Amino acid sequence: MPGDEQEGQGYDWYVRRGGKIHGPYPEGIIGSYLILGRITTDDEISHDRQHWLPLASYPELLPDIFADDDIDPDQLMAARRWHDERRYLDRRMSEDTLPKRSERRRNADRREASADEARRRRMTPVFDAEQDSRRRQKDRRRSLVAGIVVLTVITFAFIWQQNSDQQINDEDRDCSAQAAPGVNWNHCQFQNALLADADLTAARLYNINLQSARLMAAKFVDADLSYANLNGADLRGSDLHRAQLIGADLQNADLRGSKFWRANLLYADLRGAKIDDIELDGAQLGHAIWTDGRLCASASIGRCMNEPKPTLENR
Repeated sequence: MPGDEQEGQGYDWYVRRGGKIHGPYPEGIIGSYLILGRITTDDEISHDRQHWLPLASYPELLPDIFADDDIDPDQLMAARRWHDERRYLDRRMSEDTLPKRSERRRNADRREASADEARRRRMTPVFDAEQDSRRRQKDRRRSLVAGIVVLTVITFAFIWQQNSDQQINDEDRDCSAQAAPGVNWNHCQFQNALLADADLTAARLYNINLQSARLMAAKFVDADLSYANLNGADLRGSDLHRAQLIGADLQNADLRGSKFWRANLLYADLRGAKIDDIELDGAQLGHAIWTDGRLCASASIGRCMNEPKPTLENR
């Protein structure tokens, strides 16, 4: 199976409790699971499922709160609440609500700016160049702050995705399983894999590494490829109908003749991708980076639209 040489190496860990083996889990999730009580320092862990040692034997994997023998219960409860709040925030910031929240923030800022301008005009019957300059500077600062807030929320969502368990049930993940509809390959390493003509309908491929993989005429209908690494992959003639590709890396990928009908490409990166004869009917492209480096407008459906230029109404 392509990618077998990656299993048990790098950041992947298996957990054994009562003779039952779970995983593999990325290294960054071990600390979170320990804080949330899903695993204990007495559970055994292994890279290769051959050599097992208690988790306590790996101090580099333990969060700071477990550094001392005597764990402060209050600190542990606070850490658990913090991890729970991070999962709650991610649910609220799904691909459907995140753009809408940023749009509502911008609209609120515009309404506030318009109200301030109307009040100033009523109070100042004659044009004051200095006051007008100060007003414009204030509006620009307000727009800058709003943009920083939106970028901060987006950045936090990506960092959370890389460092938390995402509430994805990986109990049945099997990176050695053969390609088949519904297979669970979340977080698996399949760079340079040969999967031409593979049927991966409704497969769970979250955060999978398929860099430079050969995927010609593969079937990804309804598959979850969110945050997948498809950099340089060959997807010619593949079917990605209704596939989830949120935040996917499609840089320099060959997408010629592929079908992306109603696919979700929010925040995807398509810089340098080959898109001759690509079919994007109904595909969501909001905030995606287009092949030429343009940022697609949030309302982009079926094609990458430019952000509207500012007018007197939305300044």
